[in-house]
Amino acid sequence: MVISDEEWDIKKLQNSKGSRTDAKSVVNLLHGAGYKVHAVIVRPNRDEDLNEEEILSLTEDEKRYHKVYTDSFETEIKAAFASILEQL
Repeated sequence: MVISDEEWDIKKLQNSKGSRTDAKSVVNLLHGAGYKVHAVIVRPNRDEDLNEEEILSLTEDEKRYHKVYTDSFETEIKAAFASILEQL
């Protein structure tokens, strides 16, 4: 499970050998290893969601992409965790 903000500003990624890599390579490694990633993305407002394509590429399935907005954080984070548990 990944819990992050919407900026998705992952920089200076390194692979297992310590060499620089990029987000797409990391996503490919996760999928190649058979991981089913759930992303819980906390967003400050409902006007514009950032980095949709990158997050969807990580999860591979919209059911594993959980948006949580700060204006109703408690309710939405509980719903996200309940959804993840149902899918396990």
